[in-house]
Amino acid sequence: MSFLLKYFYELSYNRLNAYQQAQLEFEKRKQEKLARKEEATKRREEIKEAISKYNEKKKQKTAVIRKKTKKGQPVMKERLEMLYEKIKKTVEKDKS
Repeated sequence: MSFLLKYFYELSYNRLNAYQQAQLEFEKRKQEKLARKEEATKRREEIKEAISKYNEKKKQKTAVIRKKTKKGQPVMKERLEMLYEKIKKTVEKDKS
């Protein structure tokens, strides 16, 4: 008989009342919300970094294209190098 009483006592001791259950649920939701928030900030930072890399690359490309000779003609050396690099990338992509 004492074994059964002890067993039921442990069960009732381990159970949570409504307040404790609500508190645990609140903490769980709070942790989930915090995790979502951190994920969103991480995603925003990645996007911001990708945009800055793109803008830097675009800036370099336009600087190369805008170069002119003394007479106002476009410098073809840099343009041909850009085309060569572009072709190289497509060939490497096709091999993969």
